[in-house]
Amino acid sequence: MGRKALALFELERLEEALQTLDQSLSIRSRDYWSWGLRGRVQLKLKRIHDAVADFGRALKINSKDYWSWNNRAIAFNYLHRYEKALSDSKKAIEIAPQIYNSWGVMGNTLNSLGRYDEAIAAFDRALAMAPDTYWNWYRRGLAKEKLGRYGEAMSDYQRALQLKPNYPEAKKSRERLFNKI
Repeated sequence: MGRKALALFELERLEEALQTLDQSLSIRSRDYWSWGLRGRVQLKLKRIHDAVADFGRALKINSKDYWSWNNRAIAFNYLHRYEKALSDSKKAIEIAPQIYNSWGVMGNTLNSLGRYDEAIAAFDRALAMAPDTYWNWYRRGLAKEKLGRYGEAMSDYQRALQLKPNYPEAKKSRERLFNKI
């Protein structure tokens, strides 16, 4: 049932994915992977508190599941619980430092905490592993802009737009920065 639930998730048939996962978990309640996927479905449905709970269930079963640590950090960011998000990001990176997404989530969290130099360092790590992640270029640009490093921020926004030309956040930030300098 796990493959079916994943396929439904990828097809954005989220309620069906949730039903399939619930069926699976009624039989195999200690399947951390299914709890983690259930959390992802909840996150996509904007049921953030439910997502946090599901990721927590996955982590009680398997505390080495970097995927659930990282995704729970994303959920905590949505809830503006940045210290918890940072703690979960660090745990994900401790387990699997080669996963670029965890570094990006940490950078995003550090941006939210106003710790811009640290955020830039985290985005640098993410971009070293995955240079085509437009969202990391954009978010690193935000941190650089906050530090008054406008030329570097503009370059990061430009790179994000090269990778995804219709990225509205990067377009708005580039225009805002252009008007500022």
